[in-house]
Amino acid sequence: MEAEEETQFIEQEPEAISLPFRGYLAPDFELTDLNGDINRLSDFRGNVVLINFWATWCGPCRREMSTFQAQFDDSGAEGFLVLAVNDDEPEDLIRFFINGLDLTFPILLDPGAKVQELYRVQRYPTSFFVDPDGVIRYIHLGLLTDKQLDDYLMKIKTEQ
Repeated sequence: MEAEEETQFIEQEPEAISLPFRGYLAPDFELTDLNGDINRLSDFRGNVVLINFWATWCGPCRREMSTFQAQFDDSGAEGFLVLAVNDDEPEDLIRFFINGLDLTFPILLDPGAKVQELYRVQRYPTSFFVDPDGVIRYIHLGLLTDKQLDDYLMKIKTEQ
């Protein structure tokens, strides 16, 4: 299946979708990462944050992780952060998955899938782009390519 077929960009009216929607403050959350550190979305204000909901069994999730890592590495301290929220899977499975991919951005544990429920995630991967003010600018369902990621980030920068 081509990337375009796996991807759906959400741009309907808020009433037409069952997700938090563009132009509104992203729901705050607090999750622990694999290092045991607590991460609150609100602590990252001032940065563009990509909140990615994923699972180890999801093929498109696996493919896009290297895209996120490359952007994360390239951005350095330039105000871009990835928060990868896992699908309530066993920690040892998550560790095995990320070690094989050499991921260094925060991998967050979502026991009971509470944050996924808060964001009404219905499929994987689902990505939310949050601007430095904490507002959801874009929601992307499905595989996120290098070009799409670059395009979203450029749009957010030019909107500021």
